[in-house]
Amino acid sequence: MTDNILKCLYVHSGNAGDINCCKGIVKNINSEYKILETNHIRKSVEFIDTINQFSPNIFIATGKNAAPLAQVVKEYNPDIFTVFLKNPNKFNIYYDLIWTPEHDNIQYDNSFSTLTTPHNASIDTNYFSVINLNKKKLGVLIGGKNSHYKFGLSEIKKLCDNLKNLAHKNNLQLIITCSKRTGLNNQIYIQKYFMHTEHWVWRGKGPNPFNQILGHCDYFLVTADSINMISELCITGKPIFIYKLPNFFYRFFGKSKFDSFYNKLIDLNIVKWFESEIDDWSYKPIDNTQYVSKKIVEEYTNYVRNN
Repeated sequence: MTDNILKCLYVHSGNAGDINCCKGIVKNINSEYKILETNHIRKSVEFIDTINQFSPNIFIATGKNAAPLAQVVKEYNPDIFTVFLKNPNKFNIYYDLIWTPEHDNIQYDNSFSTLTTPHNASIDTNYFSVINLNKKKLGVLIGGKNSHYKFGLSEIKKLCDNLKNLAHKNNLQLIITCSKRTGLNNQIYIQKYFMHTEHWVWRGKGPNPFNQILGHCDYFLVTADSINMISELCITGKPIFIYKLPNFFYRFFGKSKFDSFYNKLIDLNIVKWFESEIDDWSYKPIDNTQYVSKKIVEEYTNYVRNN
């Protein structure tokens, strides 16, 4: 993205969404880099030692626990360009550039937004031994409970029954992967439910075959709890069905940021709610990872030029 090799220090909070966001930006910025997790930074003196030894041009943070670290960075060296991915809240004054997702509806003087989130996903069409070449394939991405959605064993049982009926009716092979938030008991139930069938469930051993699922499946069904997973699927141009879950937030507070995100994607004909059937359509893929990365480099260049 630039002829000059930058030095970028990335800090994330440790959750999967923040890690993938960081890795996606890393891939798209031509830089020497170091990645830290906030749990591994025991005290500010240790963090300053890292800054001193690495001498970054750009500091990029994501996740609530990482937000305060820009204050340490700026106090140590105000010339380091600081970037936050998502909302740094009261620590926004220590950041030179802030990216936020559109659905959060958060604006600072130095912020910009995109509809989908930066990520580390890519489409891999290399040989994938588990697929049935004679059938169309439905990639199933299962998330878990969060502050908006309920996702217990009763929801898992209902989801498995729906998937079984859908696959039988449409002669589909299911390729299923779970996230860490799915929970061990739920994952075990899913694995046992589809045991001794032609369907395949990733058991969490070895690398997550997520990119192969993107490359080989004809349709996708994703639970409604993860904006990050849906953003990743948007790079395929293939049909995406969102599987509804019981919504805690709606019951008490009305519509949430999730609804805003889904409605925009529905308007763009990228996703549909899963109602019991599937159908075919296509759309121009959306991937904002490269755009966010390019924006960081451009704003850093302007920062250097003006200081």
